Amino acid sequence: KTRTGAKIKLLIAGRLAWQNTDLQQTLAQLRHRTDVQLLGFVADADLPKLLGAALALTYVSLFEGFGVPVLEAMQAKVPVLTANRSSLPEVAGDAALLVDPTQVEEIATALQQLWESATLRQELIAKGEQQHRRYTWEKAADVVNAAVSHALRET
Repeated sequence: KTRTGAKIKLLIAGRLAWQNTDLQQTLAQLRHRTDVQLLGFVADADLPKLLGAALALTYVSLFEGFGVPVLEAMQAKVPVLTANRSSLPEVAGDAALLVDPTQVEEIATALQQLWESATLRQELIAKGEQQHRRYTWEKAADVVNAAVSHALRET
């Protein structure tokens, strides 16, 4: 925000659960606090509209079991900035900017790139359209079915 002067807001969706003291303290000290909005819980029916209106999804999780929000953003034709950890690099493939989620400067630089480069955003959107097709509920069901069948044969 300081580097670019971008007239854009950071929207943080999701319920604040326990152990959020650090987040609250950080928010209170932000230079651009008025440009950060905590949305709280967002109903499933409202997520596509919210996501579809975004310049990008920033999903820099330290640990992720799978990374459904990354695929949801790709399906909504929204560029993705995500963490280079856990399952996220595999889910994102080459269709996202990957950053170390503990490096604020790295995240800021990637956000600046997304803001300044419409070409980069379009490239990520195009790659995301291909990447999200690799993951369907039918494929997931096939994997689970194969694993269960294999386990049953082993017993």
